[in-house]
Amino acid sequence: MIITTIPYWHKFLSPFFNRFKVESYTIWKIRKGLNLEKENPNKREEKNRKRGFISPFPSDFEKVEERGREPWLSKSNLEKKLLLSLENSSSLFSLPFQSPAPALLAFSGGIDSSALFHWLNLHKFPFDIALVNYKTRRESDKEMERALQLGKMYGKRVYVTFCKLPKFSENGARRCRYRFFYRLMEEYKYQTLILAHQLNDRLEWFLMELGKGAGVVEMVAMEEWEKRERFWIWRPFAFWSRREILEYLHHYKIPYSVDTTNQDLNFHRNFIRHTFADKFLSLYEKGVKKSFHYLERDKSELLPEIKEIGKVYFFPIGTPWKNLRGVDRIAKRLGVIMSASQRREILRQGFKGVISGKVAVDHNAKLIFVAPFVKISLGKIREKCRQLGIPPKIRGYVVKENLCDMLSTAISTAVWKSGRS
Repeated sequence: MIITTIPYWHKFLSPFFNRFKVESYTIWKIRKGLNLEKENPNKREEKNRKRGFISPFPSDFEKVEERGREPWLSKSNLEKKLLLSLENSSSLFSLPFQSPAPALLAFSGGIDSSALFHWLNLHKFPFDIALVNYKTRRESDKEMERALQLGKMYGKRVYVTFCKLPKFSENGARRCRYRFFYRLMEEYKYQTLILAHQLNDRLEWFLMELGKGAGVVEMVAMEEWEKRERFWIWRPFAFWSRREILEYLHHYKIPYSVDTTNQDLNFHRNFIRHTFADKFLSLYEKGVKKSFHYLERDKSELLPEIKEIGKVYFFPIGTPWKNLRGVDRIAKRLGVIMSASQRREILRQGFKGVISGKVAVDHNAKLIFVAPFVKISLGKIREKCRQLGIPPKIRGYVVKENLCDMLSTAISTAVWKSGRS
């Protein structure tokens, strides 16, 4: 068996990249079919402890009850719970697309992503992993080494980037992280990005948006499936609480690391988590799960029914607020997050305009259209587009991609749930 050697020169190069603030990434590809030695579990746990990865499996049942946690799940109960979770979430059995290509898991080595790594392997779902090293904690390099070990053990590709921010912020870290993930999705043609967001994360976001002032569409985020321009985002743990995930980790004795910065209340999200969200969820977990199911249904009613041909999206004209929701959602798919001022401007223009120089919005008598903005000379085909009911702002992209006839057919044959055609 040939194993690609894992280089250790990244330890010397990372300060160089950090100094000049140059984002870079290195790929470690570990070939499949490894013949690994069986390791003594006690020795493995001791190694993990020394490296900062803990597997806090309680030594006896009584200590669990003393800490006030719910009774430990027996193996049979845990398997029933896993099966019930799969029945409630049809993800593994009805993917929104058919693809033999593996997915990409955003991995950190923490509670959620460690459990998700094991869960995906348990169900034999093909995936590779990507990790961002912010170099902000001593544990950062240990977590990176852990990811490399898992890649070697399970025959996964491991992608790592070093992201050193001048001043660490949640938004800056998020932008760096997703820029890296999206680049990998584009370059290596992955069709699914798997994220480890769970119920606690969703409640925290809900409360943060509630505090800022937002509607249901903004507050109900991190749904199980989310469409982007070239790929899907999948969150298998969208309805799992952190308590359930910890039980899963403890049951299978899965090591994980703890990010100490999650205790820093100077970060707004941590403040919301420790002051409100965790306490509330510990009391009303079942009710919160039900509420998010109901809110997702309500959210779907507030959004227009969107159809697409290529990258041309269209939906029936509704109320201004519903129209704006549709444009905002499509712009996000096309890689543009609309600001509050851009939303106001597109409303003021009557849904005719260009967002960030990238996304065109226009409408005819019945439908609103959103597509990538392309500026080209149309010539004689301009009149054909007008006769087919294709509005001016999106004609450049339609003509460039030769979609005139296909789009015209799709518009004339579209059947909407509202009964409009």
